[in-house]
Parts: sequence; C-alpha cells; structure tokens
Amino acid sequence: MNRRHAVLAMGCAMFLLASGCSLDALESINIDIPGFTTIRVEIYNDTDWYVVPDIRFDDDSGSWSAFVAGLFGGESLSAGELEPGEIVEFTFDCDDLGLIFSDAAEQRDALGTFATAASSEILRRDEDFGCGDRITFQFIGDGDTFGVVVAVNGLIVD
Repeated sequence: MNRRHAVLAMGCAMFLLASGCSLDALESINIDIPGFTTIRVEIYNDTDWYVVPDIRFDDDSGSWSAFVAGLFGGESLSAGELEPGEIVEFTFDCDDLGLIFSDAAEQRDALGTFATAASSEILRRDEDFGCGDRITFQFIGDGDTFGVVVAVNGLIVD
C-alpha cells in the first residue's frame, strides 16, 4: 500500500468514526475502491521488432510457489505478439497475484525468433509490490541488446 492510499483510508476511517459509526458497524462493510484492491501489470514493447512476452505469475507468493513457477512456469499472461510501441495492460485482484516475472521473452521478425531476453527476477507481493501498485515490463533493445526492464510504480527493480 502506498502512502497516498494509506492517508485516504485513514481519512475515511476518521470521518466515519467522527460521524458516530462504531467499529463494529464497519466490520460488515466491504468497500471496493478501484485501484486500491487491484494490481496493474503493463507490458510495453519499446523495441523496433515484434515481441512475444512470456510473463509468468502465481497467486501464492511463498518460496515454494516461486520455486515451482521458476521450474514449470506457473500461469502465463495471454499478451500475444506485441507490435513495436504496443502496450497491453492486465488488472489483478490483490489475492490473485502473489508473484510475477518475465521468462525468456522472444524478439521476432518475419522469419521467426532472432533474440531471447534473459528471465527477470521473481517479484513477490508484500516484498516487491502490493495492492494498488503498477508493475511494468518494458522490453528494450534489439538483437543482442534485447532485454526487459521491470519497474514497480515507475521505480526500476530489475
């Protein structure tokens, strides 16, 4: 949770308490603030060629899940083949995204794959990202320099 969301939540709670609501009454209320209970994942092809991203994820953030996802891939986002400059976005409920990483994305031309990016580090919920965050996988470079830059809320983490 980032600072802005924490201040907003605290302000709302203080308003409700000041208006006479008890904490017992608040327990049964489930407030869904868009963006507050979700995680956005953006995939950006910032290269001159087509990119087939291979973004893997799991709903559990434990080390066993990371181990299994690293070996067997976990679930994969269906981003398809991205054109140069194309951006796709996915939204997850917080409980549905425990870990995420890029696994050997391919750069292609009309003849097929000519470059493969190294896998990124595995990002884990509550360690590397949290609810309300935006995770960006930006594919850069061409051929031998092809790779992925991963950022959370605009801050590069890998």
